[in-house]
Amino acid sequence: MPNERTFRVTAFECYSNARSLLDEARLLYAEGYRPRAAALAIIGREELAKAIAYALAALLPEKMHILANSDQLRLHEVKHLITFGAEAAEIETEIYRSVLSQDSGFPLTAEERLVILFNWLVG
Repeated sequence: MPNERTFRVTAFECYSNARSLLDEARLLYAEGYRPRAAALAIIGREELAKAIAYALAALLPEKMHILANSDQLRLHEVKHLITFGAEAAEIETEIYRSVLSQDSGFPLTAEERLVILFNWLVG
């Protein structure tokens, strides 16, 4: 049975793959290969979804069987739902951060933004 460390390492590897795919997609896009760039970007989003699922499995061991279910993570629809949820959380968090910054007069740090995003995701 995988443990927290295994999920953390796997999450990092998936995130690294997603970053590499995004970088390659940007290069292809800049050279005019837009359909190929779009395909790599979509694959990168799916890698990001896996990174999110594995990171959450490491943080929430009692939900590990749901979050890191390899049968489910093979389905494109599941990975797309995860990234849609992450985008919604980011939008919601950005709006919340903007309101907090505006009300307080002080911008939030990157760490504070991550705490807000994490709390919204697992909240």
